[in-house]
Amino acid sequence: MIQRIQTVYLIVAIILIAIPLSGLEIVSYTVKNEPISRNAFSLNFINENRTETSYFYLVNILLSLFGFYIIMSFKNLKKQIALAKIFIGFILFACAMPIIIALAGSDIKPGTGFYLSLNSILFVILALRGMNKDKKLLDSLNRLR
Repeated sequence: MIQRIQTVYLIVAIILIAIPLSGLEIVSYTVKNEPISRNAFSLNFINENRTETSYFYLVNILLSLFGFYIIMSFKNLKKQIALAKIFIGFILFACAMPIIIALAGSDIKPGTGFYLSLNSILFVILALRGMNKDKKLLDSLNRLR
C-alpha cells in the first residue's frame, strides 16, 4: 500500500490539511476598523480579548479522516478515484468558507493555513494521476488475458 506513489501524495495532502490545526491563521480581515484574525479554533478579536467558537477545526479533522479513508480504499481503484475527486471538492469548499465569511469585512488577507489547504489540492491531483496510471495498467493487463 505505501509503495504506491499516490499513497505518498495523499499522506502529504492530509498533513497539509492537518497543519492548520496547530493554530495557524486562516484568514484576517477588518470589521468596523476592528482587526479580526480567524484560525481553525476561534475568532480572535485583537483589541478585545474575546473569542467566539468556530467549527473549522472539525472540518479539518473530517477532511483528514476522509483522506485516510481514501488511502484505505486502495483495493477498489474505481471507488478510490471517485472519492479522490470528491475530496478535491470538499477541500475547495473548506477553503472557500473562511473567505466567504470574511466578505462581511474589508481588507481580507488569507493566512498561511489557507494556502497550505489550497496546496493540498495539488497533491490530491497528483495522487489522481497515479491512480489513473494504475487503472490503465490494470485495464491493459485485463485485455491481454
